[in-house]
Amino acid sequence: MADPQTLIREAQEKAERLCRLAVAQTPADYQSFITLIEQRKKVGGPRSAPIWATVRQPYLSADGRVKMARDQHRDAGKRFDIQSEFLVEPTSGQLLPRPPPTSEIYGTPLAPARASWSRTPTARPERTCAGTWSHRGRDVVGG
Repeated sequence: MADPQTLIREAQEKAERLCRLAVAQTPADYQSFITLIEQRKKVGGPRSAPIWATVRQPYLSADGRVKMARDQHRDAGKRFDIQSEFLVEPTSGQLLPRPPPTSEIYGTPLAPARASWSRTPTARPERTCAGTWSHRGRDVVGG
């Protein structure tokens, strides 16, 4: 087994290569929407004494995904309707988009997407949404 520092360095180098690849494969119009998010990843060691590395993962923000969807629909001559209105779901207190987005390419969500905001002193509010879409009888997970 390699020493812990080697495992950590290799995991970080691999993650950085994947980040560069993600940016390179993302069209230029959307690269500015990519944020590199740090996370801890287990890279070795037994369950009783794991070895963790802090690595960065690429994340395409929700506003970038919306821009990409709008551009894709415009280029295909298809409709894509999305609103920025939210209401509070009474049981959980989570925010739900209303009305749900509709897409002539991907269909309409089967289940509501949930939105959460987090604020930190060094970061802008970040929105995350995930849901299931139905398109021609197939379920497609979005996020």
